[in-house]
Amino acid sequence: MLYRHLSILLIEDNPEDVRYVAEMLSEAKECIIDYEVAGTLSEGVTLMKNGGIDAVLLDLSLSDSKGMKTLKTLQQITPDIPLVVLTDDQDETVTVEALREGAQDFLIKGTFDSDMLMRCIRHAIERQRIKGELKNTIRELQVSEERLFNIINSNADGIIIVNRNNTVSFVNPAAEYILNKQKKELIGKKFEYPVKSGEPQEIEIKRGEQGTATVEMRVVVIYWEGQNAFLTSFRDITEIVRMREQLRTLAYKDELTGLSNRRGFLEIAEKMLRIAERSGRGLNLFFTDMDNMKWINDNLGHPVGDRALDVIGTIISEVLRTSDIIARVGGDEFAAIAVDSTEQGGEGLQNNIYKAFEERNKRADLPFELAVSIGRAYYDPENPVSLSELMSTADRKMYVEKVRRKKKKEWIIKYGAG
Repeated sequence: MLYRHLSILLIEDNPEDVRYVAEMLSEAKECIIDYEVAGTLSEGVTLMKNGGIDAVLLDLSLSDSKGMKTLKTLQQITPDIPLVVLTDDQDETVTVEALREGAQDFLIKGTFDSDMLMRCIRHAIERQRIKGELKNTIRELQVSEERLFNIINSNADGIIIVNRNNTVSFVNPAAEYILNKQKKELIGKKFEYPVKSGEPQEIEIKRGEQGTATVEMRVVVIYWEGQNAFLTSFRDITEIVRMREQLRTLAYKDELTGLSNRRGFLEIAEKMLRIAERSGRGLNLFFTDMDNMKWINDNLGHPVGDRALDVIGTIISEVLRTSDIIARVGGDEFAAIAVDSTEQGGEGLQNNIYKAFEERNKRADLPFELAVSIGRAYYDPENPVSLSELMSTADRKMYVEKVRRKKKKEWIIKYGAG
């Protein structure tokens, strides 16, 4: 953290030391320093009570206070202000004791320059800030533990307390129901699931004839019966998981055709490209657009247009393999990836798709002729490109193909057939 402006209190009664420290503070770089000097502990206490002090530089040998008593006095009055001890004594026992009593750092007089002094002050402020955050965290945890203790027996969630030896020491009624085990089967036994504090885990619970349930397990560290322990809470989320999977399927599935939608296609296609690059096997991406969709919607109605889209998806799926991916990525646009295929093989597949549409139109059971334009792009693992580039190439080729086919009248709408 950068400190642009700091207010420092120097509690020192030696004029030479005051001048030395003041000179070091005045040479501070990238930081504006305001400082005040107190010659006695009582003066320092008064200034600290007025507030606005970011850090204190403290000499332990003052005219009105000596040694650790000086440090303890300030700690009791203003415990949140970081203290840096200034000492003439190079005895390590003195400095260690000062740190134990709450000082954030220490400096031996006459041995530091401006950079060292400012680094020491900044570190002391930061350590004090972290210390305050830890105190707040501990306080919050203590409050949480008290609340947990008050509600634990009546909680609707299953609650099990596991000691440090991974042995169950408490089970509430809800846990018995969720785990389908009685308390006597659990207390004193090893807990059979991994205890990891932090993010909740989803685990599968076998419940005998009742089948399998999905349970969300959360773990927090608590103080229980005189020692640290783990509080594990269980919530049956079987129905939630089932609904989540259904929603996930809907999120990646085109409702009209039953194929993947654009989101699903992009996610799977990215994986296919990575596999192709690793395996050294190429793939072909096809971009297919229906040629006469607007005419069908305008003249025969949108329900008929929807039927046409469904049939197109079926035709493409029948030509490609089950290992390939086919998706409806737009209104009348389809994309497909044929894995493990060569550039020549992709050309053959493209021709086969066109032939499949010709065969379908011979049945004449639709009031229109199905026609599509196809653009193809080959992914060469020796010269890899991004999915975006591959789709752009296929889209561009599809547009060129559509213009060519229209000019040559390779597709004609047959209204009223069938």
